Amino acid sequence: MKKDFLSNGYVQTRIMDLFSKNCNFKEALRFFYDASSNNVACWNAIISLAVKSGERWVALNLFRGMCHASLMPDSYTFPSNLTACCVLKELHIGRGVHGWAIKCGATDVFVETAIVDLYAKFGCMSEAFRQSSQMQVHNVVSWTAIISGFVQEDDIIFALKLFKNMRAIGQEINSYTMTSVLSACAKPGMIKEAGEIHSLVLKLGLNLDAKVGDALVNMYAKIGEVGLSELAFSEMKNIKDQSLWAAKLSSFTQNQNSERAVELFLTGKEIHGYAFQLGIGTDTVVGGALVNMYTKCGNLNLASTVFDMLPQKDVFACSSLVLGYAQKDLIEESFLLFHDMLD
Repeated sequence: MKKDFLSNGYVQTRIMDLFSKNCNFKEALRFFYDASSNNVACWNAIISLAVKSGERWVALNLFRGMCHASLMPDSYTFPSNLTACCVLKELHIGRGVHGWAIKCGATDVFVETAIVDLYAKFGCMSEAFRQSSQMQVHNVVSWTAIISGFVQEDDIIFALKLFKNMRAIGQEINSYTMTSVLSACAKPGMIKEAGEIHSLVLKLGLNLDAKVGDALVNMYAKIGEVGLSELAFSEMKNIKDQSLWAAKLSSFTQNQNSERAVELFLTGKEIHGYAFQLGIGTDTVVGGALVNMYTKCGNLNLASTVFDMLPQKDVFACSSLVLGYAQKDLIEESFLLFHDMLD
């Protein structure tokens, strides 16, 4: 009775869903092997859970086992495996998975989007664009994948052209799309495009998204527009977000020679106080940005104090302080810290 119950494909799939909701991959895998399932949905569930649990090689081995078991993968099988190939940086295996998708006739928008994303993430933009052009139906994820790929390859003009096309057909735009486009506009001489995208961010209400706010602040900082960087920061409500504070601090340090340097330094000290009040002052990212800000402003005492308080000292924080010491001709301190970095 128990054996017949567990061998039922519907029961197996429901139990796998239960394991997935509880993120218990080890127990799910044990059940999967005990059940000896020949149900494609059950295989899809365990592969998907493996990828979500960070067991990407296990997922690919399961996919291989599925194919050897003469089971026909379907449209739910391929996106998880293609995602695993992206994270593992296994383009060759990804091409193989793509080949299986063609063989199985898996051509829905989710599979095709995962294929575009695969080639875009590896910088194979000709292939990514070819696959994207062949899609009968696009969604926000497929558009974002191809735009992000061109931004990553520094083909800004074509990335913005695709974004314009995306908007022209009325496609939904989400925070991931917007952060890619903002990154594309983070170049000197692109203030006009940056302003247009900023206006669109406000129109869509995406300025309240922490990642978009981070990208806005960084974009203006890289262009050299400190005032606009501050404006973008002031539009954000989620001031407790660590990356956003780091972005503003980075804006200060990237533009330390501007006419507002002294004012920004004082503002930076206020942010330092807020950062520690909010419990993020010793975060590696925020703390590193604080160290960098103080060294660029010439206050090595405060830079050293913040540096000493960091529980984990990354390369960015160490390098900032080493260069700060060197610029002040504190050669001995610079060498000592440099040797500590090597140790």
